[in-house]
Amino acid sequence: MRRWLLSACVSAVAAPAWAHGLEPIAVEFRLLGNDAAVEAIAWRRGDEIYAAAETLRALGISASTNQSEPSPLSDIAGLSYRFVEADQAVEITCASACFAHQRVRAADPEMTPLQVGVGGFLNADLVATYADEGGGQVSGAFDLGLFRPGGRGAIAWLMGAEAGALIRLDTAWTFDRPNARQSVRLGDALAPATASGAAFRFAGVQWGTEFAVDPSFVPFPLPTFSGEAAAPSVVDLYINGALQTRQRVDAGPFDLTDTPVIAGGGVAQLVVTDALGRQQNVTAPFYASPSLLRAGLTDFSVAAGATRRNFARASFDYGDAFALGAYRHGVTDWLTAEARLEVSGGASLVGAGLALARPTLGEVNVRVAHSETRLGDGQSLGMGWAWQGARFSFAIDAETTSDDFSRLGQEDTARRRAQGTIGWALGRYGALSLAAASQETTAFERVETWSLGFAPPAGRLGALAINALHVDDGEQAFTTASVTFVRPLGRRGSASTAVQSDADGISVRARAQRATPAEGGWGWRIGAAQGETRRWEAAAALRARAFEARLEAAHAAGADGLRGQFESALVWIDGATMIARPIRDSFALVDVGVAQIGVLHDRRLIGRTDQHGRLLVTGLRSYDQNRLGVSLDDLPIEASIAQDEVAVRTGARSGVRVDFAVAEGRAGEVRIVDENNDALPEGAVLVRDTDLARFPIGGDGRAYLSAVVGISTLVAEAYACRVVVTSQALDEVEPLRCVR
Repeated sequence: MRRWLLSACVSAVAAPAWAHGLEPIAVEFRLLGNDAAVEAIAWRRGDEIYAAAETLRALGISASTNQSEPSPLSDIAGLSYRFVEADQAVEITCASACFAHQRVRAADPEMTPLQVGVGGFLNADLVATYADEGGGQVSGAFDLGLFRPGGRGAIAWLMGAEAGALIRLDTAWTFDRPNARQSVRLGDALAPATASGAAFRFAGVQWGTEFAVDPSFVPFPLPTFSGEAAAPSVVDLYINGALQTRQRVDAGPFDLTDTPVIAGGGVAQLVVTDALGRQQNVTAPFYASPSLLRAGLTDFSVAAGATRRNFARASFDYGDAFALGAYRHGVTDWLTAEARLEVSGGASLVGAGLALARPTLGEVNVRVAHSETRLGDGQSLGMGWAWQGARFSFAIDAETTSDDFSRLGQEDTARRRAQGTIGWALGRYGALSLAAASQETTAFERVETWSLGFAPPAGRLGALAINALHVDDGEQAFTTASVTFVRPLGRRGSASTAVQSDADGISVRARAQRATPAEGGWGWRIGAAQGETRRWEAAAALRARAFEARLEAAHAAGADGLRGQFESALVWIDGATMIARPIRDSFALVDVGVAQIGVLHDRRLIGRTDQHGRLLVTGLRSYDQNRLGVSLDDLPIEASIAQDEVAVRTGARSGVRVDFAVAEGRAGEVRIVDENNDALPEGAVLVRDTDLARFPIGGDGRAYLSAVVGISTLVAEAYACRVVVTSQALDEVEPLRCVR
């Protein structure tokens, strides 16, 4: 019937100009080997068959985007065909060259929509110290945060050791735009550092790119690996011998894009396996550099305001007004260009830079800048070259500036600077590293440093590290060498011993410690040193539900000292107020409604609900997907829960409320019979329709039901009958009937 309709259409439609001499026919195109078939109109001239571009693309065959004229099948590379008159079909055989090019992407994580509540928090960090010579002092830091959907604010200040001395730090309101990967900040901010400019603090307005608001997006270019499949196949990608991803591809050429790789250089191997088990291998070098941007991607920042001076020493000390623009653009996947413009009072700066990365070269960057001030003009030129591989890596960077060169935010500019590092992975012999640096600034003469490190492979007893450092500032030089051994003590503990030699002689240090558990509890540290100065120290830390506290004691050079620290936060969110641990990042208020229920973050226990059935979970990853859940083993047997795990994604220094719908019901035994009053057989299973809970049936049709709330329906598997259960039915003696 469908073929007849196509034939009717062929007869009814007037032939276009290009169809002169072509006979339209209704056929079925069959792609042999791929089980693909498309019914469409074709054209015939003699023994030649013509097909429309959309028909070819439906078969997965490479075709021009011009759909106005059909293509002769014989003109397509790698394609052969025959016309089967009896079936009115065109059977096509395709080599890999005629298939459309496929772009196969590694699967992106499915992100939960951003959720932000309405609320705020006040962090308090109080520190008390006592020393034999200086007496006692009390200081502190306070941080007020506010948040709502679309924006967040913060005010932070210090309380000095002198009574009543308060120093304001940052005050700002930030608007995030996750869909555009941008943010706008009003108030105190930090100007971005680029190749030709430095970071500095200021007060004003800033608008720019913020890739951190979309953790699933990788801004730097990931390598693309290409291959061909003669038939539908599975492609395995190995990076330096380790399997990274597995994808299915159709027959034909393909590009594997956005694949997870390590930063730096390496070797990728594609293994293409078809349905018959035949394999082909493709090996290719690559180099991935986070310092580059994807082709066509732009990273920018625009700011205006006044520079901040004496941060953490003065509350309102500002310099000259300024305006700044920084721009980076991915020209290609291997070349990124940048530009920077600064204008401030009687000074200005223009800078530019290029960064590129290639598998055979590594990373290379060049940057130049020109500044103008009241004192004169200045220039800066810098270059860098780096290679990071699995076995060997190095990095060298040098910069020189003229005497009158000036950047915003830099009072002491380096006039000449050079540094380099080399690292070798020696396999079963360990790892070796060497670093050297030389710097000359306007305030200091040249300072040179050299460091050497060697780390044998870690063994069952622990890890050993050998280090040496030499520093020469032109007036004096000193050299130190040390040997350190670290041994694990359980899951959270470690012990270390270090022997150091310098101009003052040989000293020995020993330390043992146990980290405070994330879910709460005690941690400790003890240590001692013997050398020119004797020293011992001890510390204890407690992480509780509502605070974190530390107490440290030390004795050195005949003097004693004590230090105590207490941190806590007052949090309010969506109408709830509570005391909690300090808020350093994102958080969630988990409300289960039942006390002493274990709460999981990424399936790891991090605490238990309080008497109100709530727990404030801190330390969530901002903008990223966090999995929060409850421990089902802790729920009462009569309780019912719709879901025991949810995905949560919230903004930076913001919170969200997560309610787990736990309903407390009843539990008890019932007897289930069929329509003939015969007990359902032992081994049958009842499934509740609300939460899919399963209840096996024992002897005489008896089943123990839990979390019975209100009225629910249970289905007897394999018997196609239903039974209605109410909480009152648990008190009745009469059996419950399962009806069809």
